Amino acid sequence: MKPLLDVLIILDALEKEGSFAAASAKLFKTPSALSYTVHKLENDLNIQLLDRSGHRARFTRTGKMLLEKGREVLHTVRELEKQAIKLHEGWENELVIGVDDTFPFSLLARLSTLFINATA
Repeated sequence: MKPLLDVLIILDALEKEGSFAAASAKLFKTPSALSYTVHKLENDLNIQLLDRSGHRARFTRTGKMLLEKGREVLHTVRELEKQAIKLHEGWENELVIGVDDTFPFSLLARLSTLFINATA
């Protein structure tokens, strides 16, 4: 299964929304499309992510573990996208400052902290 990010987004929405119907509404997809995508991932990996025996599908222990790791991946991807946008807009990720001995270094420390927080 190549489009792994799509599957991770589906699993995240499914857990947050609580059902295929609610997750599909959030993602603008049909419930059957979500179910098929999750089922295909389960077959490709030869693991069961969801227990479908009850009224609502519930994450298995393996599914919860994959969801947790998947959320870490999604967070990293979102941070990478933010950084790419900043670079595209002309943000620099490095600050070079030249000061002489009479400059108050306590002010420099505060300025560098502000820069780090602004670029994070």
